[in-house]
Amino acid sequence: MLRFVEEIILLAHNEKTGEIGGGLSSRIFHIVLSGAVLMDLALENRIDTDPDSLILVDSTQTGDALLDPTLARVAASAERRDTAFWIGETAKYGDEIMEAALARLQDYDILESDSTVDGIFALANRVSRSRRYPTVDGEAVEEVRLRVMRALFTDDIPSPRDIALICLANACGLLATVLSKQELDEVQERLDLILKMDLIARVVAGSVEALKADAPPPLALHPWTDLPCPRRLPIVGNLIGLMRDRRAYFLAQYRALGPIFRIRALGADLIVMAGPEANRFVSKGNSYFRTHEMWTSFNAYFGASRSMASIDGPEHLQMRRDHSGIYSVKVVEGRISEVVDIIEREISEWRPGVSVPGFRAFQRIFAGQIGYLATGVFAREYIDDIVDFASIAVATHLSRHVPKLALKLPRFRRAQKRVDELIGNILDSRGSSRREDRPPDLVDKLIELNEAQPHYISEADAKLSVLAPFIAGLDTAAASSAFMLYEALKDPELLRRMTEEADFLFRDGAPAIGDLRNLDVIRRAMMETMRLYPLSVVIFRRVANSFQFNGYSIPAGENVLISYSLPHSMEEHWSNPSEFDIDRFGKERAEHTKEKGIYQPFGLGVHGCLGRSLAETLTTVNIAAILHHVEPVLDPPGYRMKVRQLPGLHPHSSFRFRVAKKRSGRLPHDGCSSADV
Repeated sequence: MLRFVEEIILLAHNEKTGEIGGGLSSRIFHIVLSGAVLMDLALENRIDTDPDSLILVDSTQTGDALLDPTLARVAASAERRDTAFWIGETAKYGDEIMEAALARLQDYDILESDSTVDGIFALANRVSRSRRYPTVDGEAVEEVRLRVMRALFTDDIPSPRDIALICLANACGLLATVLSKQELDEVQERLDLILKMDLIARVVAGSVEALKADAPPPLALHPWTDLPCPRRLPIVGNLIGLMRDRRAYFLAQYRALGPIFRIRALGADLIVMAGPEANRFVSKGNSYFRTHEMWTSFNAYFGASRSMASIDGPEHLQMRRDHSGIYSVKVVEGRISEVVDIIEREISEWRPGVSVPGFRAFQRIFAGQIGYLATGVFAREYIDDIVDFASIAVATHLSRHVPKLALKLPRFRRAQKRVDELIGNILDSRGSSRREDRPPDLVDKLIELNEAQPHYISEADAKLSVLAPFIAGLDTAAASSAFMLYEALKDPELLRRMTEEADFLFRDGAPAIGDLRNLDVIRRAMMETMRLYPLSVVIFRRVANSFQFNGYSIPAGENVLISYSLPHSMEEHWSNPSEFDIDRFGKERAEHTKEKGIYQPFGLGVHGCLGRSLAETLTTVNIAAILHHVEPVLDPPGYRMKVRQLPGLHPHSSFRFRVAKKRSGRLPHDGCSSADV
């Protein structure tokens, strides 16, 4: 049987946006969850209530982690308190109650979490189709909204649980988010009758209403034009500080001005949100921001009307779900040997004594692997063209730090022609049918979506989607892997430990996917790399709906820079944050778990990295394969990494390594398979 807390969460779940809360503030939602806990304790005959007090009936634990902490606090109290007091006390633990209930709903296969976006959940497909929940404790339960609607819109006598649920939802204002105003007016007489049916429900609901009304007065809000600003120069504004070292500049302004401030660059005002408090707000404020403006030029260049990164709201979440299987670790299951084959072919070309360009090498590896996993094509002969094309297209149309004149350069025009040829070959070879010799891939999915909804995924949009996996890791996973290898080559002891782990992983040839979960040193080295060298210093967003943050009112239409990785450099959260120290991610210290919002390696919000699990898997297996097969050294010895900050953090092209010697047996030198283009 589901608990009231779980049913309140399901009632407050927005199937279109994936968010939970029904538009209620976190304070109000915590109050209603605590009221739900007390209702369940009452139905378990552990407490009783009257208008003046809450009475302990039985202190025996229920065995339910959602209920027993509150029961224990009631039992330990030396004096009798009223229901409102205990709702207020329980609401202090609202986050813990919410997290525990969400975990159970996922265990029950009722909700599915988007692991790449905080606070976004989808109904499991079986539930969304049947409108019934899987059997819980031997009892099948009808979907909560259907039960509420039946109780309100028919003359059926509602069950005591449904009466209590409706009372609670009405008291906190949640019912008004489930029904339209017209529907509420239509059922008002029936609702008034239901609200009188149960004494305990009336008492708890009345206490919730009282606590809801007893909210502290709102803080006085200041207009965004009053945001504090750092000192600026005429014309260029704060551009010089931004160009020198963005991370250091934003950290200095955060210290001086707080988590939200305003800067000016080349005549444009930009709002900056920074620090853990900003990260926590943005992670839960998915309706406040949009990305469309950033991607308009990029999409138009490809003739596409939309891409997953450029749309927002329910349509974006649906597209993420449609593509999630392609960019998750699931796509690697049963195919690790194919992934390893690609990296080994790249390694086979690294001759002892020859200098290898570090960042470019990893770009080639990730473009080959992700492109192959997503399309079934190992585009080895096209990879250099893909890298050249993507780097210039991104620099001119996204980060815009390179003039569009670069699009006319012979190098780019040749790369563009080759990329167009590759995409055409992939789509033409598939036609309108799916290959039956392997599980469906991205191209199969795009064909299916285009046939079902031509306006959802047009042919032009599909071309951009086919290119996406080939370029997905070029500025992200490839950069992180290059930084990670650099840090290992700097530290002989760390390199030794990582190499030992890599040799054990490859002791019997290509590892199984489960073996990667046993990696410890390499995994922590990857986590520390993503802390010290975040994918980006800031992300750009346009305000879609006005919001309030830290005492300021931010209107729709303003441009915002979110410095999500700023906390990675803050000494109050990390010991010696400028040092590379993998032990900070060990069980003893676990610095990344001390406070929410301080470690955001894959971005945040609804546009957080969809391929997180895939990137982590490929990064660990690639680094392990390199260390197992060759002995790399810095070239020149003692090289100090130079970092480029546009558009994200990239290793400078001067980072190179040399293969001192081969460590394992002969590697393959031929192409991948008949899937090669």
